[in-house]
Amino acid sequence: MKILIDNGHGRETAGKRSPDGRLLEWAYNREIARRVVAELQAKHYYASLLVPEDEDISLAERCKRVNRVCAELGRLNVCLVSIHVNAAGRGNKWYNATGWCCYTIKGQTEGDKLADCL
Repeated sequence: MKILIDNGHGRETAGKRSPDGRLLEWAYNREIARRVVAELQAKHYYASLLVPEDEDISLAERCKRVNRVCAELGRLNVCLVSIHVNAAGRGNKWYNATGWCCYTIKGQTEGDKLADCL
């Protein structure tokens, strides 16, 4: 099983930051993604970053990268985890959000078993 960790948006993606600008999604996601890959590899899992670049890589290109790995290893042998930081608020009002969420594709799949573990 190949585990691909996607770190989401790139450095130049507009608006992906906290209201005060201190938390930049691209930087935070890359730090978390690198740590996740390192921990998985330390536990002898076959894991790598999908997007090692700091630049914004389009969703279409990220999909192509995943599909190339699926073509090489078989789609049932690939797990993709995409890490994002989402804002919580409406207009100029920001909420004190806590927690996290996990989304999988439509229907019951093997991915749902992993999501349940999270």
